[in-house]
Order: sequence, then structure tokens, then C-alpha cells
Amino acid sequence: MAEEKNTPSVESSSSDPDDPGYKLAFIGLHGGVFDVLKRYEADFPFQLEYLEDDQLGNPETDFSQYAIVFLQHARAEDRDHYRRLIKEGRQQNPSLKIISISGLAERHLPQLTSSGVIEQDDTLSSYYGSSSENLRRMLIYVGIKYLNQTGNILPPEVQQKGAGIYHPAHDGFFEKTEQFLAWAREQNLPTENIPRVLIAVHSTHLEFQQPDVVKALIATCEQRGALAVAMLDYGPQYEQNVLAFKPDIIVHTCHSRESVDFREKVGVPHVHSIFFRKQSISEWKSNNEGLAANEMAFQIVGQELLGAIEPQVGSGTKAGGGSSEAFQPIPERIEHLVDRSLAWVNLAYKENSEKKIAFFYYNREMGKAELMRGSATGMFMNGPRSLVALLKEMNIAGYELGHIPADEDELVSWMQKQGQQIGIWAPGNLDRLARSGDAVLVPAETYQAWFEEKVPEKSRETLIQRWGAPPGKLLVWTSEEGKQFIVIPKISLGKSILLPQPLRGEAHDTSLLHDKLVPPPHNYLATYFWLQEEYGADAIVHFGTHGSEFMLPGKPTGLSHADWPDLLMGHLPNINPWVINNLGESSPVRRRAYALLIDHLVPPSVNAELSDELLNLHNDIDKWVVLEEGALREKFRESITRQFLDEHLDQDLKIDLSQGRLLEAEEIEAVLEYLHDIHNETTPISLHQFGQVPPDELQISWIVTSLRKEFRDVLGEVINVPMEEAINPGDRQKYLRRKAEEIMNMVLVQGFTIEEAIESVGGRIPETGLPEKLQQGVELAAELRNGFQRTDDELKNFLAALSGRFISPGPGNAPDRNPGVLPTGRNMYVMNPEEVPTRASWELGCQLIDQLLSQERVRRGTWPTKIGFTLNSFATFQDLGVMESQILYLIGVRPVWNERNLVTDIEVIPRESLGRPRIDVFVAGHSYYRDMLPTRMRLLDKAIRLVGGLNEADNQLFQNAQRVRQSLTDSGIDDHRATLLSTARIFGYPPGQFGSAGYYYLIEKSGEWDRSEELMETYIDHSSYVYTDGLWGVLARDAYTQHMSDTQLVLRSWSDRTRSPLSNKYDWYHGGSLCRAIEHVTGSRPDFFLSDVRDPNAVTIIEAEQALRREYHVRLFNRKWIEGM
Repeated sequence: MAEEKNTPSVESSSSDPDDPGYKLAFIGLHGGVFDVLKRYEADFPFQLEYLEDDQLGNPETDFSQYAIVFLQHARAEDRDHYRRLIKEGRQQNPSLKIISISGLAERHLPQLTSSGVIEQDDTLSSYYGSSSENLRRMLIYVGIKYLNQTGNILPPEVQQKGAGIYHPAHDGFFEKTEQFLAWAREQNLPTENIPRVLIAVHSTHLEFQQPDVVKALIATCEQRGALAVAMLDYGPQYEQNVLAFKPDIIVHTCHSRESVDFREKVGVPHVHSIFFRKQSISEWKSNNEGLAANEMAFQIVGQELLGAIEPQVGSGTKAGGGSSEAFQPIPERIEHLVDRSLAWVNLAYKENSEKKIAFFYYNREMGKAELMRGSATGMFMNGPRSLVALLKEMNIAGYELGHIPADEDELVSWMQKQGQQIGIWAPGNLDRLARSGDAVLVPAETYQAWFEEKVPEKSRETLIQRWGAPPGKLLVWTSEEGKQFIVIPKISLGKSILLPQPLRGEAHDTSLLHDKLVPPPHNYLATYFWLQEEYGADAIVHFGTHGSEFMLPGKPTGLSHADWPDLLMGHLPNINPWVINNLGESSPVRRRAYALLIDHLVPPSVNAELSDELLNLHNDIDKWVVLEEGALREKFRESITRQFLDEHLDQDLKIDLSQGRLLEAEEIEAVLEYLHDIHNETTPISLHQFGQVPPDELQISWIVTSLRKEFRDVLGEVINVPMEEAINPGDRQKYLRRKAEEIMNMVLVQGFTIEEAIESVGGRIPETGLPEKLQQGVELAAELRNGFQRTDDELKNFLAALSGRFISPGPGNAPDRNPGVLPTGRNMYVMNPEEVPTRASWELGCQLIDQLLSQERVRRGTWPTKIGFTLNSFATFQDLGVMESQILYLIGVRPVWNERNLVTDIEVIPRESLGRPRIDVFVAGHSYYRDMLPTRMRLLDKAIRLVGGLNEADNQLFQNAQRVRQSLTDSGIDDHRATLLSTARIFGYPPGQFGSAGYYYLIEKSGEWDRSEELMETYIDHSSYVYTDGLWGVLARDAYTQHMSDTQLVLRSWSDRTRSPLSNKYDWYHGGSLCRAIEHVTGSRPDFFLSDVRDPNAVTIIEAEQALRREYHVRLFNRKWIEGM
């Protein structure tokens, strides 16, 4: 067909016979697509060039030489480069066009697309990605429409949408599953009673980007005895074909377009073969960087919202740097992905009575009191009671468990007898366990063989350097015959077992406390290897929140075989019951240890009320308030003062009665207000049992807590509060809360209508009907009630996971912050980091900073000069960016949101609008934040650098940057590095380090150190790696200590009702340590404050010490809390 070969002609404006005419540049057209275009270049009178990612930041890159620059996959982090290149290019070449090929540029460069700087051509888009022929026709279209060429525009080749079923041994596509199955039988491929694996793939990826990856996946599946086929993953025909194929698991090769409803209908796990392009394959293997932020966003974060698990690397490019080449399968990773996928399928095929399940529980610091206690968040589940209940459900479901413990006491007694880790200092205990017959004895030579077979050479060298040659020294027992064994404590339950998770080693060997990337010891590896090689586990369960397997050194995402979590997990499915409000660590355990999370409730947060002693004090104050002046009222004042001192409230309220005087009237009123604050606090008064519905009475109190003060205030519009119950606002709130609980009990438990319930407590129904906010509150209460009543989904979905079924996704957080977390028992995900900070969180952050600055100006008489922060991913995922907002607002910068409410950029707030000086900041950003919110860390760094360059008279950040730059250059640091460090303010752990187990251990074991200076040197040694553009994750202790100077106060977020400064040690590990480090370096201790954002309607700034003192009364000395716990 002559028309098919149509090629436009051009009249070149150049007199050079070698001039090809126009030059066209392509950006982000990766994965082999540009390579196909390049093959057609000789047929066209123009030159095609591909610009790799790194070229965008190169000052020598010049857009003006091109007639058109085409964008496909644009990266948000290159936004500023695009602005510069386009501006400079059009200054030299006003006719320069910038065209988005398929509209994807709009996601990351919204301002440039909305303003028309980047054009969108829908006709051009219709050619992209479907076939090589259509790419040729796209060039014809470009030449004729944009470059004044002559010829005929050819329409896109018609592609059959959504009906593509592909197998490499067949020429072309099948339209329907039945056709493929018939063909497979003709080819003598087994089709029945074997695992079926479906490879979901975009047409562009199958045609250009990942054809070899798809072929490798199908071939590897077939080698493992499975039936595998690829399907183009969109359209109704796709869904029909999937249902007809009846897959046991679906492997996606790119981001999916399916709905959760469809995934629930199919009912099988969805895993991902992810690819990377920023690094080359060799670079990815050799470093700890992991996936780039944009790669993680669309391949992992977005897919977790759909219930995806197992983000496994499958392919990359040889060149890296955003090159144009197609993705190449990484054979070892393809095999790993397929083996893990088929292990999930095995759970679906195998009878429960034949399954071997290995449960890890936690034995922190090896103390008897530590058995089954989780982390600062996980400890709010009753581990022993929950595990016994789960084992009983498994027994009913047909698992062969033998004799299971009757109750938690029996379970704990078994653990104390034979299920504890044993320290190197207790060889007698180890000898008894080894001889008992209850433990596993792994011969040293057996472990040596596993070690050499499974662990890459460089990783072996690292481990031997730290822990010695196999089998090491920890839990190693020598028999009378002189044979060495690694001892693995265990409890056998029929075909399943319980094991204490090995410790990383800090409790055995304090010499590693200064090491940052400590590999797991030999006995740690031996335990996980034994489960796979000898025990033959079908799945492992890390029971509760949380273990250490996901905290081991390595990449944050996109792990390789050399990363310790990947090595340990092998091919075993990992199922992890996980507390719903621990969002900060949920991502690394999913992405590094491949855990399927089954989320569970936190304990109910109920009204704290007062301890007996404080209640007596409150009652006396109530009497004093109504008494006339006279001797009796004075007696009560004496009694009130005595009780006030007995309870040490003088320290809480900073009232000095050292001269023996009595409390004054206004001071008694302050005491009463403080007592109301304590009374109206919330606290957990029990531990959650996995899968158990909370009792009605606790549900009702929790629901009222979740409705917040706003609901109680509107309730006050229809209920008269008696005068004696409204002496002050605190009394009024107590009364309204009591009535709210009565009303909710009648409506939700007893079945009354809301109108009947209000009237029964003496309320009135307005002629206009109930206030809208009151009605909305009742509707929300009903939602919460229904969600709580389905708490047994935790057990049901855990058993479903053990049967290889799809577990629906659900958001994380506490119910009082996000009612959508109910029902629990779902595969928990976190929000998209690009939403941080939300508009509401920005407003709260600004409000809190205004409060803090106002307080500080009153206290100090001037503006603070520098404020320190500890970036905390736990808080960020709960409060959605309050802390980030505070940092930005302090330095005078605000977020820029796009139409999808994603924060895509920042902009400076003019000094006159800000109305105050820009205040400097110091930011301690710890590992989970660095790796789970990398774009937010870079956004903060960008804002800080931007303000560091603003020469304003009272810009503290600019002035300090100049001082530090001069100091660093004076010390011999070259000018370029000093300049970068001068505007850096974010510091943290080195890349690859997760947490600081050694430092945490050192804090808790005060006998291991003599002077606090030793502790601070360890902290600084771990925390002084700078994170700024141009120096990301580089040791910079000099800059760290210099920027730390003049920090007057430290601010940390308190966003969770379950944890408090009394129960959350990390407030002190991070915030407290930063304060002590500042004192260690500067000689001056900063003040430590908390941003209390537990209730968004009542946010405030509180001194950490005051928060701690209040929590003594709310929890520690409160009979209600003591009896509940």
C-alpha cells in the first residue's frame, strides 16, 4: 500500500547538505519506545535526539536547538530544570514548542501545562504506545502538522482494545481465555489442577518496554510447573478473560488500572514486578539507594491502595540514568518473584491439616517480662491472649496443632521454659536448653553450607567481619563430642511452631553500638534458613508490631538478593498482624520484609476521669466555690492547699507555696481548670485482643471520643445544662460527655431513635429539627459502631491470608482520627506522601507556630532564633503534615497544591506578608522518614535552601548560613562543599541504616555507660549525616554541630491518643536525645515542647515535661487505668 509508506518531504532552510533539517528532542520516552522511533529516523528529514534525566540538570543542555521537545514521563523533581530550560530555550528560539505526548506531563508539571507552556495534542497521543507502525505514523503527523512538511497524514492503526491474551509460543493474540486454553491443550501444556499465574501488562510494555520481562516471567512459571499467560490489563474484556482464566495469583508488570471491587471478585493475591531506570542494574546491585522517589510513587505507593503485596524488582536497564533502552529482566530476581508468588499459591492449594506455619514472637532484651511485648505501639495488643485465641481458631479451621495452650498463662509458661533467647553470659541456660530435646540443633557444618549457598560473597564478608566466621558465638553450643550447634529455641504445636525472634545482637555485644550498618548475627540467619531448608515452613507469621527483620541494613525499596531482609524471607509468605495506628513502620515492613499486614484495633480511648485523690480534691473545690466567705470556706482552702501539695500539683502548675502560704482564689480556679483538663483527657484502659469485638460500654465511650468536642458542643444546643453542672467550661464538658454517652448507648445499643434518646435525657427537639452537625455526628457514630462490630474480621482475614486469598486494602490510623480505618482486619496502607502537608494540616501548623511564637515573645521578650524538629513519619502519616507545615511556616515558605491537592512545590511568603523575621530551623530526620517520605524531605530541603539565599536584614536562616559557610571554609573545607553545607538543615542516619538499635539499647541499659557524654557521642555519631541537594546522606559532623548551635527549643508532634509521652519512649529517644545532644555540643539545654494535635479541634503547644506530669495523673496514678490494664 503506497499510502502506508508515505513519508513527508521538507524544504530545509539550511544550505548545509548534511543538515538533516529540524531537530526533535524526546524526554522520558523510555523503555525502548524511542529506540523504535530512532530506527525510522533515516526515512524522515529531521534528526531525533533523546535527553536522559541527568541532562536536564546539566547547564550545557540547550532547548533552543530543537524545533520541538516532546515529553512523556516527566519527573516532578526536574520541575525547576524544565522551567529554566524552556525559558532559556524560547529566549533564543521563540518558535520552540514543548508538547506532552500522552498527557502524563500534566501530573508532575501542572503549572506549565495549565498555562499552555507545555501543549497537549490529543491526536498525537492517539499514536503513542500501541505499535511500531503507529510510531512511524506519529512522525509523519508531526512533520506535516508542526514542521511545514507535505504529504498525507495517516490515522493510527486500529488496535483491538482490552482483548489481548499473549503467550510467547503463539504468533499474535488470543481474544478470549477459552481460545488460549484450547491452544494450550493442543500444545500439550497442562491446564488443570496446577497453579495458574496471570501476568498483567500494559500494551506499551508488552510491545516496547518489557517484552523480555514478560517472556521471562512466563518461562520461569512454566519451569516451576505453573500455567502462565499474559493479558493486556484494561477494558471489560480483560476482566472477563481474567475471571474465565481463574488465576491463583496475578503478577503486574506496571501500575494497575483495576478496581478494588474487581480484585475482591477475583479473590487472589496481586504482586508486582517493578522496574527501575534511574540506576543501572549494576548500580542497583551495589548500593543502598533503592528506587527513586517517582518510581516508588507510581509502582508501589499507588498499588498498595489497591491491595498489592510483594513489591519485587523484576527488571532494570543496563545504562541507567533514564536511558531510552527497553527494560531487561534480572534472572535471579525473576526467579525470586516467581518462587514467592507460587508460595502464596501453595497456601491456596494445600490442605490446612498439612500446612506448617512458623510464628515469630518477640523476646525483647531477653527479659521474662519482655515476652510477647511489642514495640511502643505494638504493646497495646495482649500478645499471649491473642495468640491463644488465634491458635484455637486455626484448630477449628483444621490446622494440625497438637496440644494448644489452654490460656495465656500456660502459653507464657511454655515460653519461659523453652521459648526464650539466651544471652552469651548464660552458658548454663543454653546447655540445659540444648540438652532438653525441645530446641532445634543446627550443626555448624549445615549452617556453613547454607551460609555459603544463600549469602552473596560481599555480604558474607561483612557479616564475618562483624560476627566472626560461622557459626559465630551467639547461641552456639558444643556437645561432649566437640560438635558445634546453633541452638534455636522453639515450641512445637503439631505441624506448626512458635519461635522467639532472634535479636540483632545489641544485647549480646555492646561493642557494636557505634556500628551503623550491623548485619544480623549467624544465629539470626540460621533461624530463618532452617525454617526454609529443614522445617519446610509454608508461611511465617511475625505476630504483632513489631520485629527487627525489616530494620536490617539494605535498600529501603526495590531490594536485591544482597539485602538482609530479602535474604531472610527467602520464598516464604510473611503475614503480620499489625496495629492500625503504626503507619510510620508499616511501609518498610511491607516493602522490605514483604509482609501482608492484617491490621488490628488499638485499645478503646475512653474518658480518663480522675484518680481517687484528685477526685477528692475536685469535690472539695466544688464545695469551696459555693461557700460564703467565712471560717468554713477558709478550712476548705487549707484542705485544698494540703491536697494540692500532697499530689505535687505545685510542680505541675508551677505555683510556689514554699513560704507556707495558702492557695489564692485565682490559683484554686487554675487548679480546677487543670483537674478538668485531666478529667477530659482520654486514655486506653485495656489491651486489644486480636479479633475480639470491644465491649459495648467501651465502644460507646470510644465513639463519643471520636465525635470530638464539636459534637458535644452542638449537643449542648438541644440539652439544657443545669447551672450546678456549668460552673465553668470544664464542668459543662463533663456533663455533655456524660449525656452524649447515655444518648449513644440508647441509639446504638438499645435501638432508640436519636429524637427519643435526646428527649429521654431531658433534651428538646427544635421545631426546625435537629442541627445538621448533630445528625452528621449520629450518622458517623453508626458507622463507627458497625465497624467496631466487625472486629472479628481480624481473625477471619488472617485465616484467609493463610489460604492464599486476596485481603482487601484499608487505610491506617486510629478510628478517632479516621473512621474509615474500620472495619479492621484489612491489608493496611498509608496515604500518598505527595499529599503532605494537607491544607488543613497547614492551617493547624501555622496556628500552632503562631501560638508558640507568641508565648516565646512574652517569655523571652524577643523572637526565637532557631527551633529544632525531629521529623517523625509516624506523626506525619497521622496528622498529615503538621510538623512539615511548622517548619515551612517558620522559615516563611508555603506549600503549592495542584488541582488534585498534591503538594507539588513551595513558594516564599513575602516578608511584609509574613509579618515577622524568618526563623532558622534544625531538623533531625530519622530513617523511616528519609525512606518513606523522600519527596517531602527534598521539598523541605528545597525550601530551606531557598530561604538560605534570601538576603533580608532579619532572616536568621540566611545569617546563620553565612556564618557557617565562613567557619567551614576557615576550617579547610572547600568552598563548594561549604556553600552546600551552609544551607543544609536536615540531618539523620546514614543511607541503609534503619533505626538505631544499639543506641536505643544503650539508653535502656544505663550500666553500660558511665557518663552521659558517651551516650551523646554515640547519638551524634549515628545522626550527623546531612541530607541536602548535592550532599545526600553524607557524613558532615562539623556542619551538624555548627547548625545545632543557638537552637533554643525542640518541637515534636504528639498525634496519637493511644501513646503518650509516658508510654512512647521514642519521644525521649528522638526529641529528648536531640535536646541532650544540643546541650552536649553547645552547653545550653533547649526547651522541649510537644505539638498536641490529637484532637484537630483542640490543638495546642505543651511543654514536654508538663505533658509527662499530666500523664502521670491520667494513667499512672489513675485507678481506672490501673484496673483496666
